[in-house]
Amino acid sequence: MNKKPNQTRKLKESASLRTRAEATLRHDSSAPAVQRPAEELLHELQVHQIELEMQNEALRESQIMLEKARDRYLDLYEFAPIGYLTLTPDEVISEINLTGSVLLGAERSKLIRRRFSAFVVPEELHSWHRIFMRTLHYSDQQSCDLMLQRGDGSRLHVQMGGIHLFREGEEQVVHLTLTDISRRDQAQATERRLNYLLDHALDMIFIFEPDTLRFVYANKGAETGTGFTREELLQMTPLDLLPLIPEAECRAFIAPLGSGKRKRRRFETVASRKHGKDMPIETQLQFVRQNDDTGLYIAIARDITERKFAEKELREQKNLLWQVIDADPNMIYVKDSKGRFLLVNQTVADYCGVSIQSMIGKKNSDFNSNTREVERFSAADREVVENKHDVIFTDLLSGNGEDHWIHTIKRPLLHADGSINVLGIGVDVTGLKMAEAKLAESYRELQRLTLHLENVRAEERASIARNLHDEMGATLAALKMRTAWLASRLPDTAPHLLEEVAHISELVTSGMQTVRQVVSELRPNLLDDVGLIAAVKDYVKRFQRDSGIECELVLPRTDVSLDENQSVTVFRILQESLNNVSKHARAKRVEISFSHKDGWLVLEIRDNGIGFDQSRKENSYGLLGIKERAMMIGGNARIESTPGIGTLVTLRIPADQA
Repeated sequence: MNKKPNQTRKLKESASLRTRAEATLRHDSSAPAVQRPAEELLHELQVHQIELEMQNEALRESQIMLEKARDRYLDLYEFAPIGYLTLTPDEVISEINLTGSVLLGAERSKLIRRRFSAFVVPEELHSWHRIFMRTLHYSDQQSCDLMLQRGDGSRLHVQMGGIHLFREGEEQVVHLTLTDISRRDQAQATERRLNYLLDHALDMIFIFEPDTLRFVYANKGAETGTGFTREELLQMTPLDLLPLIPEAECRAFIAPLGSGKRKRRRFETVASRKHGKDMPIETQLQFVRQNDDTGLYIAIARDITERKFAEKELREQKNLLWQVIDADPNMIYVKDSKGRFLLVNQTVADYCGVSIQSMIGKKNSDFNSNTREVERFSAADREVVENKHDVIFTDLLSGNGEDHWIHTIKRPLLHADGSINVLGIGVDVTGLKMAEAKLAESYRELQRLTLHLENVRAEERASIARNLHDEMGATLAALKMRTAWLASRLPDTAPHLLEEVAHISELVTSGMQTVRQVVSELRPNLLDDVGLIAAVKDYVKRFQRDSGIECELVLPRTDVSLDENQSVTVFRILQESLNNVSKHARAKRVEISFSHKDGWLVLEIRDNGIGFDQSRKENSYGLLGIKERAMMIGGNARIESTPGIGTLVTLRIPADQA
């Protein structure tokens, strides 16, 4: 506070007092003087001087105390946490402290002599005028909440208090107080939002005191969950909702939270509802301490009836699944990435000769002394884990003292955390393997029988061919000779007889050609006389002549050594293939090549015909016959065809190069 104006005022007051004292002395000096001794006068003067000095000192101290009091008043007035205003009866601001000017958002000099209503928002002017008029007419204090329009355009929510002061001989004034309640509004809004969130939470939320254990708060979820109203809950304790827990046990349970030894507790129990029906709940309990307060317990409970029901259903389904897995005759197991069993069914345990419990957490090597089998399965497990794909194999294993063929499928089980387990399913295919072996043996027997029948049929054809060649051929030759002899004996005068004999001779010649053709088809004589290559050359030449299809024949430089069955089979396959070309292929060219590769005779017959869809010709007897003939002599035949491109028949049989 500035002290210079006060010092000037003191000097002026001292001069004024001196002037008044001198005037009083002049007035008193006009009276007749009484002669008194000088020593007495001097003594009185000294006494008066001391009294005056003492009075002056007391006045100075009073003045200093008064100034300090005024300074404190000004400090309290100017820097008070609330705004102070003085209004005239026509609402004009006559005085305002610094806090008030800050609240109104303008300098103090610009606020003096302005109407206070200029700072009230339009929608609350009516309320302001009503309160102001009540303040003028009544001596008691009036208060209300107002929304002010500050000088910078922003709004401020304040609590206003007003009182009317009236002193004799002074102008009536109204003193106003303004308190910023924006933070209070924010706190209330925060509290409302918090209460809204708590009330709309699905969980039941309880707050209770440490000493009495009485609830001091319960949300709507608690009302809905327990069936009690909030008023009823506020008269209860946790012991009323948890009848199975005694009070001593409850206090011992929550004591570590209140002492700070534990931060929270999570537990499951059963709570009672208002209508007597119990419900399972999961509760999280913690202790909250704020400042020096004794603190409160907060319990968040959740109704887990549905979860318990789902867990029960899951357990039942799991038990059912285990029963199914254990009843499965196949071996089912799950391993971790290190080859340790996590799950096995009864079939696996029986196969290993141990119990299910003893296998969990163990490896194959703990139950199997066969190093080859252990390494085979361990390698498959590693491949599944490293490459993350299925591994399928069939192996002969020893179990329960017997050998079994086990078909195994191993599959990766990927988890969200990146870990991999191995699912294994083993199927005992020993019976199937035995059936396959029997079927293969039956098939080999059937092949041997077919080969025998084919040989018998070939011998029959050869016999028929010989009989036709010898008997019928001789008969037709003799008939032709007798016809020629008869023609030489007929006279020229019988031309019609000569024509008839010539016609008979032509028929005999045609019959001889037919017999030769039938004999050749039944058993090519060249096969017996000069071998396979010559017979093939002759047959291809006649096929090209009879069908009109261009043929290109490529033969090996050296002959091949084939037995009779092989030679006949190769020739018959060539016949069947070319017969199919002439009947179905609509080809214009056929390429036939014989080659000798690594002890195999390879015959390839390729045409440029229309081809066919192999999926529709799988059961064609002609194609099956070609394949069966090849297998009967230890070879194989492959038929490839594409519609619009042509067909390729490839025959491979073992043969020695001669």
